[in-house]
Amino acid sequence: MTKSKLSQYLKFPRANNKLKLLAKALGLKYAYCYSLDTLAGSTCPMAKDCLGEKFRCYAKSLETAFPLTYAAHYHNTTLLRGCQSPWEVCQLVLASIPPRTKIIRIGSSGDIESLTILLGYYWAIRQTPHIRWYGYTKSIGLFLTLIEDYMSPQERDQVDLPNGRILPNWAMTASRGGKQDNLIDKTGWRYAEVVPTASQANQVVNHNDIPAYTFGGSFSLVVHGIQKAGTELAKLHHIHIKNTAKLNKKKRLTRHTKNV
Repeated sequence: MTKSKLSQYLKFPRANNKLKLLAKALGLKYAYCYSLDTLAGSTCPMAKDCLGEKFRCYAKSLETAFPLTYAAHYHNTTLLRGCQSPWEVCQLVLASIPPRTKIIRIGSSGDIESLTILLGYYWAIRQTPHIRWYGYTKSIGLFLTLIEDYMSPQERDQVDLPNGRILPNWAMTASRGGKQDNLIDKTGWRYAEVVPTASQANQVVNHNDIPAYTFGGSFSLVVHGIQKAGTELAKLHHIHIKNTAKLNKKKRLTRHTKNV
């Protein structure tokens, strides 16, 4: 990578609410937890349901509501697309990681859109065994190419897709609702499935990203974020927000009572 390219670095925002819950569950300072995000939608070539066909993408809603969030995602997308090789991607990622980082979630917004970017991430993750990487993806085919064509036989033997294990420090969950769901079924890769409410889930519900961070089986995610007005999902989201507010108020009152 040229010197001028390295004068710009990827932006790693600090923990969002889900990452904060994960850090708390693990007993870590959330200041050491980051996400590596790109533009929602335009970097998700295998997306389907989250493009508005069934529900509205949470990250896309954030980009619309918060211009600085959009700018950060655009910045990262531009830098990554500007890399001419996986090695350039790898060098860019390694140079950009904040000090004392413990956890990086890949794609809190966006997905891995090319083999060049995926290989660059792979090489960077191999060189940072002290960092736990995890994420979700609908780019199933790219990962299968990585595993089959670029991993050593030793690494390939240790891949465990039913439990989300790519590398010892890298867990990935296939995200259902994309164009390559058939490959999830074919490989048995553990997956996350979006459901309208927790009561409609047929498997464990992910509230704090522990199921995604650890190696293990499939799980459900309750749809979140602003949904299209007038839809059933929008009504359910409104109820969820009200119930969450009531629960948080109850928790505050309980803490206050204990401190009196």
